[in-house]
Amino acid sequence: MKRAGLSTVGKSWLSNGAAEECASLPWLLVVALVIASSLAIALPFGAGRWREAREFADPGRYPGLGSAFVALAREGGDWKIEGGALERGGAAPSVLEAAGWTVLSGGSIVGAPSTATLALAPDSLSVYHPRNDWLLRSAWAPFEGFDSGALREAASDRLRLATLIESLLWTAAAARLPSDLSVMVLLLAVQYLFFSGVLALFLSLAALRVKPSVEGGREKPAPLKSFKVVAAAVSGPAFLVGLAGLAFPSMSAALLWLAFSLLAGVRVVMVYAARYRRAAAL
Repeated sequence: MKRAGLSTVGKSWLSNGAAEECASLPWLLVVALVIASSLAIALPFGAGRWREAREFADPGRYPGLGSAFVALAREGGDWKIEGGALERGGAAPSVLEAAGWTVLSGGSIVGAPSTATLALAPDSLSVYHPRNDWLLRSAWAPFEGFDSGALREAASDRLRLATLIESLLWTAAAARLPSDLSVMVLLLAVQYLFFSGVLALFLSLAALRVKPSVEGGREKPAPLKSFKVVAAAVSGPAFLVGLAGLAFPSMSAALLWLAFSLLAGVRVVMVYAARYRRAAAL
């Protein structure tokens, strides 16, 4: 029997006959389909997380933050980031006030302060503005090597300071992006595999409808072959949902997964119905 290829996979999105031919797909191609489908479903989720990081890193969300950094440069004493922690040297005020901002040098933000707050805690950097109720927090690890000297040099030039603040905000907002995206893809892949496995088991039960022959007995369900059919047939809905999520960023993650579940479920039911009718006719 000739093995199916990518063209057959494309046809399986609409044709029940082509979907059945996908039972002969090589496992390497099936694995590639599963990975590609999982990534397609995760793409809108990842794009949403990226947009969220960009929003958190927007300096416009923290009006007056430049004044807070200038005050920290002038009166915050000596400090440096080393070993993923803040190290302070010499005497310096632990609290500074500047243009409506409170700067905590060595302290952390607790609850929701009534004033805009920049906090340099021993283990993290935090920026909060009550107008947006926006709290940006990051561990110090991505800022390794940054110190009070670099901040003082930048504070003497408005353009340089603005660039430094933008860099600090983006670094803080994007520090967890790689780990967040990896966990997100892994969780969605597991969820996708479980869902596809259930659909494959359901599809394989159509074999029980076939009447047992005199010579060979009843045909046995073949869940592995059915999984190949499912992987091919539902890859279309996965890619469609991925594109829809990118085209309409306002769509929620729950709605996107629900859309994929419905489309994939309906597609597999169509293949099952075709198998059922064919089996009943024997």
